Amino acid sequence: MECASASDSECDSVTLGSGGDCRWHDPDDVEEAPTESRPLWLAGVFTAEEAVCEAKNVLKSLQSAYVRQMGRLRTLLQTARLQYVRSLRTEKEQYCSINSQ
Repeated sequence: MECASASDSECDSVTLGSGGDCRWHDPDDVEEAPTESRPLWLAGVFTAEEAVCEAKNVLKSLQSAYVRQMGRLRTLLQTARLQYVRSLRTEKEQYCSINSQ
């Protein structure tokens, strides 16, 4: 991960856990601080790890919305196709009965 600073020691490193969750490079350093003690977080200023976690959460929600929408569209397409085939069959039977008279 590249940082804007010249020193790599100032950069926050991002690693993903085995389950794909975001965590610090050193898991012992992680502390859940209340939001009152993190005014920058409340202002929308995030560390690299927090930004990655937020982006990952947004992508997961977009993916699930996409999957739900594709399922809904597949159902609509199957329903419309079924109605079309039924109407085509009815029309074909109607024309066949007219020809046989």
